[in-house]
Amino acid sequence: MKESINIMFKPLRKKNSKRQEAPWVQYIQNVTRKQVETCFSRLTNLFPKSIHAVTSKGFELKLILFIIAFCVQFL
Repeated sequence: MKESINIMFKPLRKKNSKRQEAPWVQYIQNVTRKQVETCFSRLTNLFPKSIHAVTSKGFELKLILFIIAFCVQFL
């Protein structure tokens, strides 16, 4: 991602780390992490317990359709 669109990821540091991030960086990391986790949990709630697919293309098609349904649901 850094090479293609110049985005650099910084992982969250543990609380007992000796080299803490700046407080504003920690805030942005926590807010972003919560948004991603909320979106992912909403997306996985749409999925059934198991996805029956015979081929890999069929599996990919079903995943794409679930993601499209997720997008349409929140419009």
